[in-house]
Amino acid sequence: MGSKKKVFFFLDSVSFPLIKKRLNFLKLKNFKFYFIFEKEKYYKNRINRFITKERFYLLSKDNQNRVAIKIDKIRPELGIIFSFGQKIHPIIIKKFRFKIINYHTSILPKYGGANPLFWTIINNENKTGVSVHYINHMFDSGELIQQSTFKIKSTDNRKSLSAKLENITLDLIFKNLTKFSKNKCATKIIENTKIWPRFNKSREINLNDNEFKIQQFIKALTKPILINEWTYPYYISKMGELVEFQSVPSIEEIRILKKKHL
Repeated sequence: MGSKKKVFFFLDSVSFPLIKKRLNFLKLKNFKFYFIFEKEKYYKNRINRFITKERFYLLSKDNQNRVAIKIDKIRPELGIIFSFGQKIHPIIIKKFRFKIINYHTSILPKYGGANPLFWTIINNENKTGVSVHYINHMFDSGELIQQSTFKIKSTDNRKSLSAKLENITLDLIFKNLTKFSKNKCATKIIENTKIWPRFNKSREINLNDNEFKIQQFIKALTKPILINEWTYPYYISKMGELVEFQSVPSIEEIRILKKKHL
């Protein structure tokens, strides 16, 4: 039997529990896994029991050279990004024999950026999916390996679509793991990626908008399963009360609401 393939995961607090659960289930004996996080709080309380100290690293804008030196000593085959908000310097990318692969939970090049699902829903797209690509020095750019897409149903919202995308991503990561850690795959260049901004605006619903636009806004801000802290979309009633939406109302319910409070 040959030596174990060394693979680095670049993760955040949402993706780590998903990867951890799948690794515990699969028990892959031919691989040795390492983990890179961008914030100390992601691993301080929950991760230490799962990962030995020498197998996880913190990455910041200021320490990429130091982390690159440590990675170089390990000589890994592959890097995998699953929900990691920091740009990775080329000095780190070069340390991986078969590069670093990003599993981006949207369709590239149309929806790049840190929050593509919000804009996919707001723009009333009829499909979404996962784009698998080798990274370069730019966000959500590089060489496209594959895409897995599916239709968005009228009943879907951020919560349901997040769950579907997470499952597809996990299936693809572990289905591709052996192949991607042995060879560089055929690709095509991703051109002109549109980077959508994070949604940092008020979550107050404008009741003067039409019913469909209001419904899409609420769908786009439905709380995902794995995120604990969340600000729900809301409106201000005629009595001056703040009323949150924790589920998606029907068009008729929104129509009644508008009549009551406008």
